Amino acid sequence: MKHFGIVGLTILWAVNIYAHYINVNGDPGDWQGTASLVAHKDTISGGEWIYTGVANDERTDLPDHSNADIVEVRITADANNLYFLIKLRDITDATKPHIAIVLNVQDDITNRTDTWFGDDSQLYFSDRGFTPKSDRQLAFHTANGTAVVEFWDGGLWYGSSSDYSIVISPTNDVIEASVARSALEINTNEPEVIQIWLASFINTNTWNNDGDATQDIGGTNDALDFMGGYIGDNSNAWTRDLSDNSVWWNYTIIIEHDGEITGCIIQPDGDDADWPGTLPANEDQYNTGEIVGAKFFNYNAVSNDDRLDNPVYDLQELRVANDQYFIYFLIRFGQLNIDQTNVCISWDIDQNSGDNALNWNGDDSGLFLAEASQYAERNITIRGTGDASWELKLYADDGTAWYEPPSTTAPLNYWVFMREGSGPGPNSGSNYIEVRIPMEDLGLTPGEAHNVRISVAVFDNDTLGDINNDDVTINYSGNDAVDCIRDGSGNTTGSAWDADLSDNDLDYYLDLTVGPTSVQEDSDSPVDRYSSKSSGTLRVLSSQFYLPDFHAEKNSTYKLRVVDVRGRIVRSIQISADTPVNLNHLPTGVYQVQIFDAEKGKLVFKENILVLE
Repeated sequence: MKHFGIVGLTILWAVNIYAHYINVNGDPGDWQGTASLVAHKDTISGGEWIYTGVANDERTDLPDHSNADIVEVRITADANNLYFLIKLRDITDATKPHIAIVLNVQDDITNRTDTWFGDDSQLYFSDRGFTPKSDRQLAFHTANGTAVVEFWDGGLWYGSSSDYSIVISPTNDVIEASVARSALEINTNEPEVIQIWLASFINTNTWNNDGDATQDIGGTNDALDFMGGYIGDNSNAWTRDLSDNSVWWNYTIIIEHDGEITGCIIQPDGDDADWPGTLPANEDQYNTGEIVGAKFFNYNAVSNDDRLDNPVYDLQELRVANDQYFIYFLIRFGQLNIDQTNVCISWDIDQNSGDNALNWNGDDSGLFLAEASQYAERNITIRGTGDASWELKLYADDGTAWYEPPSTTAPLNYWVFMREGSGPGPNSGSNYIEVRIPMEDLGLTPGEAHNVRISVAVFDNDTLGDINNDDVTINYSGNDAVDCIRDGSGNTTGSAWDADLSDNDLDYYLDLTVGPTSVQEDSDSPVDRYSSKSSGTLRVLSSQFYLPDFHAEKNSTYKLRVVDVRGRIVRSIQISADTPVNLNHLPTGVYQVQIFDAEKGKLVFKENILVLE
């Protein structure tokens, strides 16, 4: 007999987790989320965004360096405040830690002014996509023996005790703080997307305006640790990123108007476990689906069919997903060598047979699109610029040059991550590219549904060239493409050259739908939302349970879905208020029960369950 229980586990679904108040007293007992056990992995659990650091990976250039060893970072919010919990390995003295936080919050990108990070620290921040500028920085430290939060918005450091509360606890080895959302200009009327960088220093116990508040390390930056790193990488902070005096690792979180913490459906971070759905079993086939907050498209490409018989150019998997803000791509190769990688996606949002827009694919490649209904509004090129560097460029249908995605809504910036098989961490051998691009930069309107047609080709890359001044695809006879996506019909015969490329145009494309999902949360009002905190518990009777009686209306019908941790729907049934739900024959594992109002199509209840033998 199966048994069901309610569990508070970390599940990688893009679902709203509910806001909660934190009593800032230096006791982490209010923080209830479950952190990942994997180094540098971030997750959302119990209403908290949680980053997992590594103990003993800080630089040891200064005495008291254990006070700067970041073990964990947590962020949560309510309607009024943003809350932080930074766990350090060993706080020996409350005057020793100094935490610097960079925030991109404001919607107006022109307000962002600064690229430095921490007070007089010689540290900078970047994004491996473009060089961002902050509109807010925070410093958590002591000044003259008193714990303070200092704010920077482009002029002077300042702070008002009415805007924050902070405790530095050597007993619990934590810094706990609250900061008024109004002081950070975090919107309370609609969701706010926030980009965050964080680094640690040894404090000098002075105000930032009065002197250098971070202890100096001669000849280099003063940071001892930072938030970020390849998933599973246990190497020292200097090796991970600080050696170039710049931190590019950053994370994106979303704060709903009432303080609920959500995240992007996918964080391009070198771990593909957060990609929803499963790849089709057979090559040259695709599937589509959706989970709460996201749609996804997964294509299993034909392997070993590239023109050069080289796994570096062998496109083996293409995934596309979207949430309310971004389009995501995962492109996997037989083997990824960053400097040899060059892939171009033709992005067509109108399928107009009278289109005279972009009719080509790839930079100076001699490859064209076969039909006007494929002609693109954007061409997207992702390519290596060195052994460990890369770029993403767009070409618009009304443009004359390649350009970086310009999104004017900060911090909705793009992000590219390339993961070679030799990379560190548990997913070594991944050989894929992860990409995030704001919808608006691809001609899409967030909140609206769009039918998109994509054609994809792979090229041999020339890292020495500039994409606007040189030919960055190595020349071959006919055209420069060495692999491409096929038609998705299951035809795996022949090489990519024989199947499509030999006539110098791309005949095959894939159609997908992006935009809002039909599986959505009810966001009309906080009182209309249901969670483990507001719904009570499911009444469990062996392998059956009933709808929460306070919610179910006697004459209403509902749709119940059971979703596994990969986002797959494993059970979907119509139910009514008085009918027990029978979940026999579910394999042992963790699932999410989702209940929808059948008439409105809105999610009204969700709960995680653990099924045991």
